[in-house]
Amino acid sequence: MPEPSYSSGDDYVVEFLGFRFSFNAFDFEQRVTAAAVKLGLVEGNDLDEDETADLVELTADGRIAEPRSGLGIYLVRHWEQLSLVGGESLVYWLRKLVFRGAWLDHWVKDGRLEVAWEDETGEFAYSRPIWTAGSCSFSSRARSGSTFRIERPRNFSSERGPAASRWPASCRSARCAMCAS
Repeated sequence: MPEPSYSSGDDYVVEFLGFRFSFNAFDFEQRVTAAAVKLGLVEGNDLDEDETADLVELTADGRIAEPRSGLGIYLVRHWEQLSLVGGESLVYWLRKLVFRGAWLDHWVKDGRLEVAWEDETGEFAYSRPIWTAGSCSFSSRARSGSTFRIERPRNFSSERGPAASRWPASCRSARCAMCAS
């Protein structure tokens, strides 16, 4: 029997590690913003609509075709410096953190994980109240070499500007926490 999957809507669908998670637009935007904060790409989650749209497009499409915000322009212009995080694709890490958050939420909702706030770390901690034979492990599946597949909203057109490979390499301003210059 396949593992049940997380769903908050059908605007975005993420397939990874044998799971199929679907998101409404607001849920996906919130998760992408949280992932960008976690990676240190932005300082906080108080992004405007255009900044959020640029991050969502980067996460969903792997590129920003036509930046809408200073953040988007910064990401485009500094792509060579920002595209890798710890030797892996920034886009991969954004997608992985979106997936991981939904996976954890799904397991909490299903009663397979308990959540507690850790004052020392300032983050939530998860524990398994009951672990049964045959239960799924995110970490063991993550080592399987699976790739992400994301479906976009039905009315989205990705033919809106220059390809990511033509992004310029310099910039003067942005709201990025990774580069203070």
